[in-house]
Amino acid sequence: MRNNSIIYLLLFFILLAISCLSVMADDKVTSVKTESAGFPYLVAQAADVKVYDYPDIQTGRIIYILSLFEDVYAREETIDLFIIDGRIGTWVKITSPVVGWVFSEYLGY
Repeated sequence: MRNNSIIYLLLFFILLAISCLSVMADDKVTSVKTESAGFPYLVAQAADVKVYDYPDIQTGRIIYILSLFEDVYAREETIDLFIIDGRIGTWVKITSPVVGWVFSEYLGY
């Protein structure tokens, strides 16, 4: 029974360590806390939804533009909330059709 507790504790710390993602932006490393997205299949809820290489509209570069109702696969999302254009949401890391970051308020089921 004690061995199971140790294993669970180790798994907890491993998952905690994985939840901190380091991303390169403008020659500096910025820490972005993320967690599993929990909703892997989403669609763009607007036309011309921008996908960024970094979860920030100031430092990130636009790498792709999603079409209305284009399918995406979400891998993880930021824990912190952000306000963009008066909307409150998180940044979602997608892995399809490209790997990048999309503001959650432009995605849906």
